[in-house]
Amino acid sequence: MSLYITRQIRLLVSESQQGTNPIVSRGGDEEKVSAQTALAEATGSLIVVAPASTDVPLPMGSGIATGRLFYLEADQDITIKFGGTEAERAMSVKVPQSGKLARMFLDIEFTSVYVTNSGTSAANVVYAVIGS
Repeated sequence: MSLYITRQIRLLVSESQQGTNPIVSRGGDEEKVSAQTALAEATGSLIVVAPASTDVPLPMGSGIATGRLFYLEADQDITIKFGGTEAERAMSVKVPQSGKLARMFLDIEFTSVYVTNSGTSAANVVYAVIGS
């Protein structure tokens, strides 16, 4: 028996009125994407991070040299570390309550992403990387 998980992430991108930074529409909110001229590539997947695992790399896809937007859902508390121009920024991602998913959406420039699961249960991590 196989289990398949599907997430649809839709970002509507348009130029600002001044023609500078693109605008990403996430429903009712609009947010500028700093210094991003094209969101050319996207990748994402489900990865299972074993308990007590440190710095497990998340594949960014062959067409993405620099990530610009990052989305994540996790069912366990984890730590995410971004490499690149943001200089190894680490962030804790906490599940709000039992049975709920932790969710994170970031406008950040990065060249690598690593996950650490310090818990005693495997973490199911669904993520998407959008960049160029």
